[in-house]
Amino acid sequence: MRDSRIDAIKYYGIIGMVLLHSSYLLDDVSGDIPIQMAVTSIAGIGLPLYFFLSAYFFTIGYSIENMDRKIISRIKKIAIPYVLWQFIMIKGYHILGRLDRNRLGIRFIDETYFPSGIKETFKFIYKGWRDPPLWYLLVLIQFVFITPVLLMLVQKFRYISLLAIGMIVLINVGYYGDIPYASLPYWAPEYLSGIWVAIYMPDMVKSNKWKKLGGGGVCSS
Repeated sequence: MRDSRIDAIKYYGIIGMVLLHSSYLLDDVSGDIPIQMAVTSIAGIGLPLYFFLSAYFFTIGYSIENMDRKIISRIKKIAIPYVLWQFIMIKGYHILGRLDRNRLGIRFIDETYFPSGIKETFKFIYKGWRDPPLWYLLVLIQFVFITPVLLMLVQKFRYISLLAIGMIVLINVGYYGDIPYASLPYWAPEYLSGIWVAIYMPDMVKSNKWKKLGGGGVCSS
């Protein structure tokens, strides 16, 4: 059984991400009005929301007894698509690079940006892609391995952990641009908040206010 209210939250995140990654199209039509900035600000909630939800659902139902099962299940869901799409996209961009070199009049991408051999390919996958969205999965994989420690600290220090989340937010704001976007520190506030809410306010995500937004009741999966 699947709660349609949770699906509603995810839908808003998806819409936000689509708007965020297409807002550059407004450059030529915005003129003096900062339309792109407004769209980016509104749509920017999508990715933080996904980090929050990932931590929230990983923490719900978590215990020492099922820790191994939860971690292995999460790694399968994240790591397998990550590795698969890395290979697909590397191969795809190699093809685009060759088309570009063949002077077909289409400008794609510099093929030298991508690894050429097997050893280089595995290094590339391990370190992650510098720009496209696959970095999101790599950061989630890293979070999964440290989640048991984060969960233990949040459980042991309820209000101190909440204060720590606030301090990390201030640090991120203060050093905006200096903290790598595709890194654990950058997304720590959202992820830690998901853990905190799952422990101390587990029903918040399933609150009735989401029911009004996404439709009522529970639907079958």
